[in-house]
Amino acid sequence: PERIWLVYVLSGIWGCAFGCFYSTQRVLFCKLIPSGKQFEFMGFFAFFGNLLSWLPPILFTILNEQGVSMRIGFSLLPAFSFVSLFFSLFMGSYSDAVEAAAAMEEESEKLEASIQEETKQTALSSNDVNTFDDSISCNVVGSDFDGGCRRSPAYKGPHMDF
Repeated sequence: PERIWLVYVLSGIWGCAFGCFYSTQRVLFCKLIPSGKQFEFMGFFAFFGNLLSWLPPILFTILNEQGVSMRIGFSLLPAFSFVSLFFSLFMGSYSDAVEAAAAMEEESEKLEASIQEETKQTALSSNDVNTFDDSISCNVVGSDFDGGCRRSPAYKGPHMDF
C-alpha cells in the first residue's frame, strides 16, 4: 500500500511496451510478406500466434486451483517470455529477411509472368475455346486474356483484337 505509485508506473511502462510490441509485430511481419501471399502468411501468423496462447493462463489456473501461492503462479508467467526471447536469439537479421522477401517476390513475379505468357501462347495456338472463364466459353477472337469473353459492348476491360 505504501508503494502503490510504483504499481502505476510499472503498469504504464508495461502497457506502453506491449502496445508498441503488438502493433510493430504485425507491421514488421506484413513488411516481410511477398506481395500476393498476404492471406497465406497472415494465416500462418494467426495460427502459430494462437498455438500456445492458452498455455500460460491454464498453467496459472491449475496452480491456483491446487492452492499454490499466486506469487509463484505469477512468477512462472514471465518464463514464457524468456523462452521466446531465447528462441528469438537464433533468428536472422532484419536486413537478411528483407532481402529474402524481395527475392521471393521477384521469383513469384517471374513465375507469374511465365505462366501468363504460356497461357497466352496456348490461347493463341488454340482456335477452339477460350478457357479463362469456366462459366463462359467463346472463340478466341472475341475474348480478352484477363477475364474470358467480353461481357458487353460497354465493357472497357483489357482486350485484344485480331
